[in-house]
Amino acid sequence: MAKPQEVNDGFELDRHLLEAAMRACDFWGDGQVARAEMFADVKATPHHLRKDLLEHFLSTYTVLLQRCDGFKPAIKFAKL
Repeated sequence: MAKPQEVNDGFELDRHLLEAAMRACDFWGDGQVARAEMFADVKATPHHLRKDLLEHFLSTYTVLLQRCDGFKPAIKFAKL
């Protein structure tokens, strides 16, 4: 099992946010057009709101995805 990674810089935050967003798309069975829209929406999210958006995706979809396929995020947040 992978050790949790700390999300403490913009690049890592964006990487985890996009991964979480694509997992939400997986959950809903979204196609390529919807995934491209999600990607654009995430990239358009102001930087100061991205951590909150990631927390939303993780809190909403982690439970749902655990029920479906055993997904467990390997993320913990650094104290800012």
